[in-house]
Amino acid sequence: MTKTSQSIIGFVGLVLLGISGAAILASLKSTTELIRPVHLFVTLTDTRPQNQGNVEQGQLPSNTLRSAWSRDGYTFTLDEQHWLTSDDMADPSISVNDEGIWVVASGTGHDALRGTASSLCPSFDAFPEVIQGGGIPDVMTTDNGFRIYYSGDGGILSAFSADGTSFAKEQGVRLPTPDWLNLIADPTVTQRTDGTYVMYFKGTTTITTTPYEHSMYRATSSDGLVWSAENDVLIEHASVPGAYTDASGRVWIYYLNFGAGWPNERESVWATYETADGDLVTPKAVTFTTELPDYLWVNDPDPVMIPTSLDLN
Repeated sequence: MTKTSQSIIGFVGLVLLGISGAAILASLKSTTELIRPVHLFVTLTDTRPQNQGNVEQGQLPSNTLRSAWSRDGYTFTLDEQHWLTSDDMADPSISVNDEGIWVVASGTGHDALRGTASSLCPSFDAFPEVIQGGGIPDVMTTDNGFRIYYSGDGGILSAFSADGTSFAKEQGVRLPTPDWLNLIADPTVTQRTDGTYVMYFKGTTTITTTPYEHSMYRATSSDGLVWSAENDVLIEHASVPGAYTDASGRVWIYYLNFGAGWPNERESVWATYETADGDLVTPKAVTFTTELPDYLWVNDPDPVMIPTSLDLN
């Protein structure tokens, strides 16, 4: 009997016993077996010397946006699709709405954001600059379009688009840099089942050029526009978080771990998720069943739960 069959039989059994929907949901949340698979979008960075750009001159290495899927949130199998390859793409984020419109946005090597949309995926014909002055974006689907949260002057900013191709900056700062931090960046936003928006982001307390000093923090909002940050370090040596809400309502956070021997060892993707009271479970390393050559480094994790009608698997 497969795990899927066991889950279905167990679910039906709970219903026949008269157990409430809330109890069933709680039972599902007690395990990491996902009701629906998650697709983790990552960049595969070619670290061979001939493919490295001059970062000081704004030249980035060649990155390819790929996806991998998992049914437990920790073990992933790489999809065959190559979504996008660019030598001017940093920290990309991707989102898709129920109509099948895909939007991808990324930073660049020169303080600008690229963005594009397509209904024929994984096919993006162009990847133009859409916002000047900003970087490290996160794309979120809204009821009437797409919102990009990104790092900029003063903290976390945002821009909105109805179609995913033409973005306009929204006035104000979504999350000003808190007094207790020197820098905040790398926002990722999702929505909890109670309607609250939650943002995870990296922060530093000192001026630093090494991601070893990055830590993960959190902020919440009732409308996605006005945010309140929590003065608590959630995970040390953590950077580039990506969050999503799974089909059972559990909020997952994927991030790059720079604490395990870095810089002598490469950074790695780790995962955690929120408990009912908002605490995070002990993080675990993400593994990939697909064997990759040593020169390809996995970066920029961005989890997406794809609408059922559009599932890649």
